[in-house]
Amino acid sequence: MKEQVGPNDFVARYGGEEFALILLDRSDAEADQIGECIRLNVRAMHHEEIDGSVSISGGLARYEPGRGKEWLFVTADEMLYRAKHEGKDKIVAHHAISAR
Repeated sequence: MKEQVGPNDFVARYGGEEFALILLDRSDAEADQIGECIRLNVRAMHHEEIDGSVSISGGLARYEPGRGKEWLFVTADEMLYRAKHEGKDKIVAHHAISAR
């Protein structure tokens, strides 16, 4: 993941199997592209200890002035669970859902 983000971005483990990426000064399109690139790279990785493939699901949320960081993490988590509910191996972005 660190290879996919810029020097001003931040990657951290957030729970057991969850990670958080803080992307600074990125457009929605750039965030979508980074998320999709990471998803495809994980899917393409070869894991000798696993008989099969590995996939990831992700949720994207953009910081909105006037809303606290709690809202940001809750919204990203909601998008993650939406991605899992919709069949996994996908990235769901809040900006795409709210634009419908």
